[in-house]
Amino acid sequence: MTTNELLKNVLLSKVEEIIRTLEIRIQFNAQTIVSIDALNLNSQLESIGLLERLESVYANNQRVEKVIKKCNDNIQKLICIRDIGQQADLKVLLYLYSNYERFHPEEFYYIIQAIQEELPNNNYLEDHPTALSDTI
Repeated sequence: MTTNELLKNVLLSKVEEIIRTLEIRIQFNAQTIVSIDALNLNSQLESIGLLERLESVYANNQRVEKVIKKCNDNIQKLICIRDIGQQADLKVLLYLYSNYERFHPEEFYYIIQAIQEELPNNNYLEDHPTALSDTI
């Protein structure tokens, strides 16, 4: 195994590790979402601060949903990196890995598409027609 192949395998292992970490982060964040039904809205004693509590719960839920969406977007981008990993050049993979968080999913999809067109086995988009479609 060449040095490039070894480095590529290490990088792809790191990608898998990050995917798993993001999935765990999604699970933990999803557990912090509070349902309005879970609040005891019938209690007279609690009705004094009810509006503030509802605003706080809503703001927290919005933050959590934003984190979950960002995690899902990044998972989709990392899956694309993983899927083209064996075919793409190490420099390309390093670039994608180093920059995936800064790209909007749609921009990343076009980068993957352009890279894929240059690959010898030009079938990524055919094999993965819905790549990133859920996040665009």
